[in-house]
Amino acid sequence: MAEDETVTVTETPTIVDDNEITEVDKPILEKDEDELFRMRAKLFRWAKEANPAEWKERGTGDVTLLKHKETAKIRLLMRREKTYKTCANHYLDPSMKLQANIGSDRAWVWTVPADFADEEPKEELLAIRFLTAQIANNFKDKFVECQDMMKQLQQEVMLTKLNNLTVLEDDEEDEDEDDNACGEKEEAANEEKKEEVEGGGEASSTNVTVTADDDVNCSGEKPAASEVASASKSSPVKTPSAQEQKEDVPEK
Repeated sequence: MAEDETVTVTETPTIVDDNEITEVDKPILEKDEDELFRMRAKLFRWAKEANPAEWKERGTGDVTLLKHKETAKIRLLMRREKTYKTCANHYLDPSMKLQANIGSDRAWVWTVPADFADEEPKEELLAIRFLTAQIANNFKDKFVECQDMMKQLQQEVMLTKLNNLTVLEDDEEDEDEDDNACGEKEEAANEEKKEEVEGGGEASSTNVTVTADDDVNCSGEKPAASEVASASKSSPVKTPSAQEQKEDVPEK
């Protein structure tokens, strides 16, 4: 090849058809959610950090409303076309309110307390614009409907927590009652034992007294001969003297 001869290389660009994007390419998290709404739109955010502050485009793609199959929570998710980069991702808080954009009947503006488009939650002022006013109204109707569903879900969660708290308090009261009942039973048992001990002591004293009474022959029964002999030996009879006998004799 001659040195002055040049070669031109033409590269054919690779074109990716949207129809070739399969379900596998979509994020796995979305497979756990039911799709309630989907429509193509353009999203903007209010860049208050700019000087001066201004509306900046975040991307064009399908905005979706997704309901989780287990938790029933509903979120708004929007990704850019083809790249699937997240440009909006937040729950439909019942406190949010859609407001019509001045000068347009196909755009809405709302404030998000916590948007996770950049992974970290941030408060954002967002605006979305649809192709027609009818599509914009359909979006608003579904948006408000999902907010009502979220409000009902929050009430159910709160009611469940209150019920669980009530059950826990009832269980604690039952435990206290059981403890009190056990304490009363223990006190009653101790009282019974004390009475038994005191009763046993009185019985022993009674037995001793009865035995002593038997020894002095206070039972009313005739003592046996052996007992008489024993008593005679232990207590000998004193024989009076002649003087005492004389004094005992009555005078005629």
